[in-house]
Amino acid sequence: MTTWLIFLAVAGGTYAIRASMLVGLTGRTLPAAIQSRLALAGPAAIATLVVSALVSGSEGMQRPELIAGLAGFLAVRRTGNITHAFLVGMPALWILYALGLR
Repeated sequence: MTTWLIFLAVAGGTYAIRASMLVGLTGRTLPAAIQSRLALAGPAAIATLVVSALVSGSEGMQRPELIAGLAGFLAVRRTGNITHAFLVGMPALWILYALGLR
């Protein structure tokens, strides 16, 4: 019973924090200094996910993940669109896995 109460309390707290951002900022314009820093949140989040995926696991960094990460990086560098990291990197990883590289 205590585990469920802790789970519900944490879930409720997380929901309240996230909802407060949406409700509190509705109809307001953020200062330019904050907006310029928020533009870096997407690339920072993707970099964190990619690096943690590349170096996690008992084997460390494997060749298919490294190649797919590099393909995604090059796609973003060429186009400037973060979404292209997924559109290029994930299919590259799937193709490398299909070819038997693991």
